[in-house]
Amino acid sequence: MSKALGWLGVVLTVAYLTGWGLLVHHRANSFSGMELNAIGDFLGGSFGPLAFLWLVLGFFQQGIELRQNSAALRQQAEEVKAAAAHASGLLEVAKKEHQLELQKLQRAMDSERVALEAETMARAAAAAERERRAEAQRVRKLQPDFTFGSALRIEDRCTVRMVNDGQSCLDVDVQINESVSFWLDPVRVDHFRSKQTELLVFQMGSHQPDASRMQVNYTDREGNEYTIHLVAGSTGEMMVIEEDPEPPEQT
Repeated sequence: MSKALGWLGVVLTVAYLTGWGLLVHHRANSFSGMELNAIGDFLGGSFGPLAFLWLVLGFFQQGIELRQNSAALRQQAEEVKAAAAHASGLLEVAKKEHQLELQKLQRAMDSERVALEAETMARAAAAAERERRAEAQRVRKLQPDFTFGSALRIEDRCTVRMVNDGQSCLDVDVQINESVSFWLDPVRVDHFRSKQTELLVFQMGSHQPDASRMQVNYTDREGNEYTIHLVAGSTGEMMVIEEDPEPPEQT
């Protein structure tokens, strides 16, 4: 459009100048006697239409350029808007990816924390078990170890040797439940030393085989009280004392 206006101005200017030249050529004699101010008025009047023509063409050209600039600005604004929307989309995607990475990191940290806690608990449990076993072993070393020999019946008595193969203990009290075929004379030892021997004298009532529960109560060197559960069995002619396979429950 701007080129068309330019060519239109050139064509009109050439046509106007051509007509103006022909007019001046035919009236050349009339210009010889004209004064300078008259010549200036003539020239001003002659070229005024051309100036007005180019002014009008310039006005239209400026309007065209303004419309083109406005269209370019609108297009640029649309491009900026599209770029902003694209950048916003990229930012949203980056934000989601960042949140996913944070979640993965949090899960990894939680898993590591759980594993560390489990390992710590396992180590603590193992240490506690080692301490428990060490304490149990230490306590066992402080306990007496009573052994009982078997004995034949002599008339109405049966004497069983009770030997302490462990550590010394205090307040040893041997008790037995009532039996139809035998019973035990009371036995109490204030200080039962290591390797010491005591005699358990059973009174035999009949030759009928029978069994009864026994218990040995004692206090170890640290002042802790314990009870050993035994079973005394009579075959009529022999007395045997063994560990109770089914000791009564502690109350």
